[in-house]
Amino acid sequence: MKNWNKKKLLNVLTTFVILTLLLGIGAILFEKFVSPKNISFPVSDHLHFRMQIVSGGRNLNFADDSFQEPYIPGSCQSDLTTTPIHFHDNFDQVNHIHWSNITGGQVLKYYGLNKIGGFNDFLGWNFEKLIKLKGFPEKISTKENAILGANKNSKIWIYSGDALPGGKVTFQERNEVEFLTEDLEKFFGKESLIKIQRRDVEEENKKNKVSFVQLFSSINAHAHGGVDDGDNDIDNRIIAQTPESNNSNSNQSEKSSRDVDPNADKNKERLEKINNLIGNVVIFIQDQKPDNDTVKEKFSNLTPLKDSTCGG
Repeated sequence: MKNWNKKKLLNVLTTFVILTLLLGIGAILFEKFVSPKNISFPVSDHLHFRMQIVSGGRNLNFADDSFQEPYIPGSCQSDLTTTPIHFHDNFDQVNHIHWSNITGGQVLKYYGLNKIGGFNDFLGWNFEKLIKLKGFPEKISTKENAILGANKNSKIWIYSGDALPGGKVTFQERNEVEFLTEDLEKFFGKESLIKIQRRDVEEENKKNKVSFVQLFSSINAHAHGGVDDGDNDIDNRIIAQTPESNNSNSNQSEKSSRDVDPNADKNKERLEKINNLIGNVVIFIQDQKPDNDTVKEKFSNLTPLKDSTCGG
């Protein structure tokens, strides 16, 4: 009888170990091929980068309706947007990233060029509502046909760079795998100011024992140096105003920001007219490597930055 009980217990334990391993392997495969962690369990952010894609010798026009998405009131605050990647305001080149740790490969896949695997028609599943018991997982669909004539086998050439004062242009060829697999902040070597501020405020409030709910509700992603409609109770500790801003509260904001982060002045210097711009990239979809003059011409024609509705 004792031997039978030991054998039964051993079988139960073995079954448990096998099921645990299978579930673990299944979770890994699910994250790799179906829904990566940054899509399944998203964290809000609001950063920007200029992107030009040259396909068939012509620049894609991201101001076109096939790329544009409507402004969503409130999405310049800390509220999580329904999708992570946007162009809006009929504005070309400037891509809005609203979720943390999005990769260049996910951006391309979202617009129909899937070079990172998985299903072509969606980036993954957002489980936020399910975790909060407010609904079912949401499928983050892609714009499958936005980049016409390109597929996973298309050759791409990637450059990052900038236009400097006096008409000088600087750029460098980048590694395709790095762009496809690294989050954009790592790729461009510039951290989102909102992420910096969130981290600083979290540290500050740990000392003051402020609850996570209070902390998270206080964070507003003023990524355009403006104020969202109805957004009057701004926590000045974390406002990111641009040097060009004429907002009457700018002096107060700068002082408060320095109180939180002694490097705030340095961080401000990293901003441009649209706050939280982390870099510029030009992608050529073609068989042959472009010559330097062609690349230079693209970086010489970065769309001028302008004040924009703080939205999706």
